[in-house]
Amino acid sequence: MPKLGYSKSRNGCQRCRQRRVKCDEARPQCSACVRHKVTCSFVAAQANPGAHHESSVQRASVTSAEFNSSSTESERKEPDAYSQYGRSASVNIGGSPAILNESPLLPAPRSDPFPLFSKYVLPQHAERQDKTPWVTDLELMHHYSTTTCFTFPRGQEVGHIWQSAVVELALKHVPLLHQVLAITASHLAYLRPHQRQSYALVASQHQSDAARGLRGALAQITSDNCHASFAGASLLVIGAFAAAASSNSNTHSAKHQPTMADMLDVVLLTRGMAAVLHSSEPTIQRGPFADLFMQMTYSAPQIFLEAVCGKLHELSIKVLEDHSIDQDTARIVNFEIHNLITCIKDQIHKAAVPVLRILTLWPTVLSDDFLGLLNRKISPALVVFTYYCAITHECQAFAWYTSGWGISVARDVERYIQEPWADIIRWPMDCMSLQRAA
Repeated sequence: MPKLGYSKSRNGCQRCRQRRVKCDEARPQCSACVRHKVTCSFVAAQANPGAHHESSVQRASVTSAEFNSSSTESERKEPDAYSQYGRSASVNIGGSPAILNESPLLPAPRSDPFPLFSKYVLPQHAERQDKTPWVTDLELMHHYSTTTCFTFPRGQEVGHIWQSAVVELALKHVPLLHQVLAITASHLAYLRPHQRQSYALVASQHQSDAARGLRGALAQITSDNCHASFAGASLLVIGAFAAAASSNSNTHSAKHQPTMADMLDVVLLTRGMAAVLHSSEPTIQRGPFADLFMQMTYSAPQIFLEAVCGKLHELSIKVLEDHSIDQDTARIVNFEIHNLITCIKDQIHKAAVPVLRILTLWPTVLSDDFLGLLNRKISPALVVFTYYCAITHECQAFAWYTSGWGISVARDVERYIQEPWADIIRWPMDCMSLQRAA
């Protein structure tokens, strides 16, 4: 396993040195200054002909042979993200078996199957010269094994999977190790607001390494790496939520609140990984994660989700009766309404925490046509998406990494909804506002 320590450098920008955090020394501005929207001292230095020039240091590869990572994979041109994926089986991070395997699965795209991975990979000119301190990585691994691992789906039931099986795989597959460290850093940023910036920087560094290695692994799934790839893909989806949640912890005035575009990025990321992992699902279900796929039956009442189903039925009737909507749009929206209702009703009986399962299941079975309507900001489709935001908001009680997502994305969506549809989203918006006030 590559050494995760770092060599000392005294060439960081002035602001990073004042804050006593690692500077990646990227030019013309380091990543930390770009992230915090402040002027980096490197800008002034570059304007001064006498300023010293940053030395060029080649970073060691972080991908392992087991992951068969390809360096050229991350450099391919990104295709249109909204036309990449069809309906697929779900990345099973909710703790119950994929339920819609009968949905047709489109062939894997021939170009880069994960164009959205670039969102999590630091650009080469901004990559850190030095790695995080090994002491910090030890702190992260300790926190993961004692705390973070039990916050994942079904962590209280099958915590040994997240605590032991994942760590054992991570020690053999370096990208998964980086993913574990990344999500743990985000968790600490969420728990310790006074150290949020330093942990967020560490999280972004590990997340970059993890995404680069995982994209190569998912491009070449084998029986040897499918288990680590499944774990990495599951944690990457959680990490995508966690990055924003950690910045929103204990404050309602964070600089960046998740938007509709952010949520669609997570949706597309989930769809892409589910499509690629689908072929290895039988092998994965027989491996170290077998307990996650055990079928259970639950009978606890789900008042909120049952109310959502009722409201969605009312919405379906309105869509069909509104003659101002063209027939194709009405058909697509109505189909997706019943698709969401089916997901909800199924998971009420199959998942201990159905809202968490629906969070990652519905994105994998969305139609491409419906995603197109969302991309074009068509109001009836946005109304349906608002109900998904309400379900996401409900997840906050069970998953720290969803904190702030539901209400923030819904408020962004609300800006695009036109009359008479604006009044119809009052119920989900009120649900989120009342819960937040409580």
